[in-house]
Amino acid sequence: MIKQRAEQLKNQLKTIEGSDSPIVRWGVLLSVYLIVQQWLIDPYFEWRDETLQQLEANQHQIDSLTALKNSEEKWRNALTKSEQAMTATGQAFITASSYALAQQTMYNQVQELITRFQLKIDSQRLQEAKPAPFGEQIDLQLNLSGHLFDIISFLDALSSAEQVYRFEQLYISVNGEQASLRMTLSGFRLQTPESQPTQASAPTINVPTTEAVADTELK
Repeated sequence: MIKQRAEQLKNQLKTIEGSDSPIVRWGVLLSVYLIVQQWLIDPYFEWRDETLQQLEANQHQIDSLTALKNSEEKWRNALTKSEQAMTATGQAFITASSYALAQQTMYNQVQELITRFQLKIDSQRLQEAKPAPFGEQIDLQLNLSGHLFDIISFLDALSSAEQVYRFEQLYISVNGEQASLRMTLSGFRLQTPESQPTQASAPTINVPTTEAVADTELK
């Protein structure tokens, strides 16, 4: 087909060379233009339009895949942050399966700090459960005595512990380098679907209270 059109174009050009008539020359030139347009120009524009349409379709597909990838990355990032938040929450609260076990866990942690800072337990008492938005509140009443620096270190260790504790009704009585601490310490049990119902009453621990001399009381 291309060879045939080339021969046709060649013959038309020869006609121009062999003719002195302007009408013939213009007629042949018009024929040559039509042949060139049909043979070269029109196919080019058709190819260009098809190519542009294909490029637009490819770009649309790329944009869709990019948006999907970004959405997947955002979803994965959100899921990762959610998992990290859940992990942090689990570390901040006591996750025992029952209130009694949560009490024991909190008591053991506090007892470990009392022993570390060589404080004397004058009295201690675990309270019944209190409802909290995320589970249950565990209260432990403490009366401790010891060196003032050790009591301050004990409170600092509680405030910087991995699990969340709240100080309520905190009093410190100072006598020289010695001090007495009276406080209610609150911990929190995170309630989960696997948690057992709260015990009707909480176990209590009582230690005979020793006499403490108080020159100054800080509230």
